[in-house]
Amino acid sequence: MDEKIKRLLRWARGGKSLPYSLELSPTLRCNLNCLFCWRYGKRVESENELRLEEYKKILREAFELKIREIRIIGGGEPLLRKDTFKIMKEVKIYGMFGYICTNGTLFSEKTIKELVEIGWDHVKFSLHAPDKETQDFLTQHASFEKITKNIKSFVEWKKKLKSEKPKLEIGLVLNKLNFKKIPLMVKLAKKLEVQAFFIEPITVYTKKGKELKLTKEEAEKFEKIAKVSYQLANNLETNLQQFFSPELIERTGKMIEEIKKLNKE
Repeated sequence: MDEKIKRLLRWARGGKSLPYSLELSPTLRCNLNCLFCWRYGKRVESENELRLEEYKKILREAFELKIREIRIIGGGEPLLRKDTFKIMKEVKIYGMFGYICTNGTLFSEKTIKELVEIGWDHVKFSLHAPDKETQDFLTQHASFEKITKNIKSFVEWKKKLKSEKPKLEIGLVLNKLNFKKIPLMVKLAKKLEVQAFFIEPITVYTKKGKELKLTKEEAEKFEKIAKVSYQLANNLETNLQQFFSPELIERTGKMIEEIKKLNKE
């Protein structure tokens, strides 16, 4: 039986069950300025970030608690901190499953090779369009070529070192500028030889995000696009089937508004 299920069952039966996964957020800073992001147009400082030694202590305690998975995420770009790679190496020293969500622009050939060598498990790249013009506009930086180059480099090093790891995933925030291009995104994902492609409906944090949110009519149109894209996906792991109905898009778009209402109450 899967370890996650075992722990949930133990908890459901009133037993003591330790966490399976731990999320780390090394920084809220970012080198991009995505139009749909909560931090669009904001300057975030590094003064409240934990030091490397503190992260090492957290990982040691996580290992002692039998936590099996470390997910490096955050509201910023984790790799903007140079020592995030040291944190990642520490994760693998303890034999834990390592996951990172990144915009993918800050890897070097050296760090890519090292991550394949240590058996890092999963890298999720944020790539929001199949073309340079749209991607670079959405991120307000020249990011498309850097990201696709680094994905290709991961694939090459996996082949050279005969490694199945890391699993490579592309994650996309669905919006007005890219929803018609999802079939092309699926084709790009397959061309880049990633294993997974997942879509996330836009969460409206700002006025700019509200402008990018799909209208009801656009969300309904996306039903057909999602079905066509799903057929193209073949062996690509994906969540496109969740968008065969516009409900998820609508609910996610209203999420922050609902939270604000609850806070007022």
